[in-house]
Amino acid sequence: MKAGNLKPLLRVYRPVHTTDPGTGADRTVWERGRVILAERVRHTSTARVENRELFTDYRAEYRLRIQHRLTDTMRVEDTATGTLYAIVGIFPDPANGMLRISCERVND
Repeated sequence: MKAGNLKPLLRVYRPVHTTDPGTGADRTVWERGRVILAERVRHTSTARVENRELFTDYRAEYRLRIQHRLTDTMRVEDTATGTLYAIVGIFPDPANGMLRISCERVND
């Protein structure tokens, strides 16, 4: 893959676990990280109707450099569309020095 195909596309969000001082409940706050270069490989969407209610499912795959330390507990935001995704799978491709991440849309 050519390096020219990568664009500043994804903003990384890391989970920070805190305790609510008022109630003592555990909370997850998403810390905004840097924008990384990536290439969107695939984007799919499906919809289904169950009991007269519409359910949509958005999934995307991105290719990025292998040096980015991502985990499946992180989230990424596509800066081109503003869509927030949860990372559900990370697949290394060491022959090309790349990673492929599989994501699904977050309804926050």
